[in-house]
Amino acid sequence: MNALPKLLPEEQAHSDKLIHHIQDKITQAGGNIPFSEFMATCLYTPGLGYYSAGAAKFGQAGDFVTAPEISDLFGQSLAEYYLEFKLKNFSDDNLSIIEIGAGTGKLAKDLLLHLKMLHALPTYYYILEVSADLKQKQQILLKNALPDFIDKIIWLDNLDNLPNFNGNGLIIANEVLDALPVDLIQLKPNADTDVPDFYQGWVTYHSGTQSFETVYLPADKTFKTNTKAILEKSLKNNLSDFEFDAPVYQTEINLNLFSWLSGIQKILSKGQLIFIDYGFGAKEYYHPSRHMGTLMCHYKHRAHTDFLAYIGLQDITAHVNFTQVALAAQQLDLAIDNFTTQAEFLLSQKLALLAEKKYHSLQDFSVSQEMQLLTAPHEMGELFKVLILQKGDLESIPTGRPHFHRL
Repeated sequence: MNALPKLLPEEQAHSDKLIHHIQDKITQAGGNIPFSEFMATCLYTPGLGYYSAGAAKFGQAGDFVTAPEISDLFGQSLAEYYLEFKLKNFSDDNLSIIEIGAGTGKLAKDLLLHLKMLHALPTYYYILEVSADLKQKQQILLKNALPDFIDKIIWLDNLDNLPNFNGNGLIIANEVLDALPVDLIQLKPNADTDVPDFYQGWVTYHSGTQSFETVYLPADKTFKTNTKAILEKSLKNNLSDFEFDAPVYQTEINLNLFSWLSGIQKILSKGQLIFIDYGFGAKEYYHPSRHMGTLMCHYKHRAHTDFLAYIGLQDITAHVNFTQVALAAQQLDLAIDNFTTQAEFLLSQKLALLAEKKYHSLQDFSVSQEMQLLTAPHEMGELFKVLILQKGDLESIPTGRPHFHRL
């Protein structure tokens, strides 16, 4: 791996402000904070966190590239899905779109422009955005691209109140689940009990060396009980049968997923939730060979695992355990409509036809590269999955070969 770049003075000054904020949290907590709190603070502290500050995050000028930044074909494919979903299930009824975490606004722009061309714009397009900086960027982009529809695009700080929303909705969350704060856990074999010992990851600060450190402490009863229940449900097996390829098995777990999903699905009377993200079913996620977990950081297009570096300046993510999401959904009476790969989902929504039209209109050979990045197995095609959940009696839309066995 190439050496990570040094920070510019203004970047270091920004990071130092958040470092001092985290130091205060650790002091007030008595010496350490759970990793999930550290991750949430790094990402979402107003004005200082990675997603709340003003630095570029998406695209070539940022830290990573998302599917909407790669190609407008991604948003157009989702527009095709929306149109078929509406025609089959809502007829003349109103149907709105809610996007969670809209990034630069590129997905919303591409999706809405395609629907405008098809004379099929949604009733409203709601955007839940926690970053004031990103919200401003989205508003400028969408006002310029869709001036006649901008009054139907509504930004939300939370989901407690959606103005004029009738309960019929298609909720889209592209690369949102991976940014939800997770806890770090370690499992260590215990020959006496056959059940591994649980350790929880915490972050502490050493004033002498002025550095953060991750420490793993024996899990308390509540943390162990909750973690063990999620692991066993996900793996459909007792942890006494868990296989170890290493003396310590380290991984991540999202203990707040159920409450987060509950808060989202409750706004729907009838509709679907589409989650697009990188991740695995539980058997792959917790495979014995994946004993170092999935936590990754992204800084200026460099992927690495040092989450204690670049405080507030880098993205921190974990792959998604889609089995846990599916189990939480079932507890909330959400039906699992489909679980497939991004490649199969996009290709089922006229991606190839859309690409062909784009190529012929632009005579641009980069269209084939866009297709490759979105669908190739070694790019986003296989690693990224699409989980579709639904509420209410709805007719399914074919979205590629279902892979429920992976859940």
